[in-house]
Amino acid sequence: MLARIESSGETDGIIISDAHARDLIPELTTTRIPLAVVSGTAFRTNHPLIRRTNPTVVVHNDNAAIGRLGFRHFCDCGKFNSFGFVPTERGVIWSDEREEAFLRAARAAGFQAKVFRKPMEQLGAWLRSLPK
Repeated sequence: MLARIESSGETDGIIISDAHARDLIPELTTTRIPLAVVSGTAFRTNHPLIRRTNPTVVVHNDNAAIGRLGFRHFCDCGKFNSFGFVPTERGVIWSDEREEAFLRAARAAGFQAKVFRKPMEQLGAWLRSLPK
């Protein structure tokens, strides 16, 4: 796919999320097209795209700030007595970092936030079970 795009001369660059492009990484390491990678986590030094010799920029999220800002947003929206966090699956670094920061911000403000750790089909029931 990338070879066809590259040979057509129509592409000036590619912006891609590393979370959703794992199957393209081998091809992305060899293309000459400039690449901007939006990454939810810091690249490890052995990541294949680090060794790329063609123009590459990696944009990282500040996941701790996102978690804190999420909590602050709810505080700014009104008076809530109950907070919850719905992460993606465990072990996903960006989600874990946001969860940790959200919970830390809630504790610092004197609240105990709950974390959803069940199948998504149970989310509605979990939300209804939270204190109002």
